[in-house]
Amino acid sequence: MLDAALALAGALAVVLAATASGLAVGLSGHSAAPHFGPVVVSSPPVAHGAVGTAPAVLPPAPGRLQDYRAHLELRVPTATALSDRTKRAMRIARRLGGVVTKVDLSTQGRGGTALIVLRVPVGRVQDAIGELSALGRIVSQHVVIVDAERKIEALRKQVQDSTGDARQVAQAQLQRELRRARLSTLAVGLSTPPVAVPVPEPPHSESTAARILEAEGRIALYTLLIAGPILLVGAGIWLVVRALRRRSERRLLET
Repeated sequence: MLDAALALAGALAVVLAATASGLAVGLSGHSAAPHFGPVVVSSPPVAHGAVGTAPAVLPPAPGRLQDYRAHLELRVPTATALSDRTKRAMRIARRLGGVVTKVDLSTQGRGGTALIVLRVPVGRVQDAIGELSALGRIVSQHVVIVDAERKIEALRKQVQDSTGDARQVAQAQLQRELRRARLSTLAVGLSTPPVAVPVPEPPHSESTAARILEAEGRIALYTLLIAGPILLVGAGIWLVVRALRRRSERRLLET
């Protein structure tokens, strides 16, 4: 009985050594190691620029000659609305006594962009910006006001002091500056919302839950491989000790 128990303990020890060796090899391999890397979640792109509903209109200085320029970027819902708002911007300029100097309209599918450049009398610039900003949602605005009094006065003096061709050149430049000071330049950019492009998931991508379950399964397997042989060896030792104790008891009974 003692020999059988000792043989069982030896066999269990051999099994434990083999299992530990295989486990060490498996843990050292790249494919067997559980992966606990971060899970990256892609977010959809976010539109830039704060969108408002009312423009911040800077009024021109009364009684001063100024070069007034403003640029509005507006968002419209569809390509159909884009075409309609472009026509309305042109009508606004003409109704306020101004002119349209440039129109650039481009549509593709349900989206598109447009650029309208208007010249409106400086005295009506506040009305023009207020009506133009109502054509869509304000994405951005930029206003530049440059005082032109000194430059125009210098050109007037140059016209008075010059003769011949030089006088004609100065006179033409003076007229351009006076026209620029009397008519503001308003550029209106219209655009439809950008089309959201879905980001495809990488092939064979695993969800977070799947990775967690896989990691837990591997941990349970490794725990079983380590604890199983230890339990077997413990059981074998217990059997050996029990056999020795019974043998000792029988000897005491025989004496």
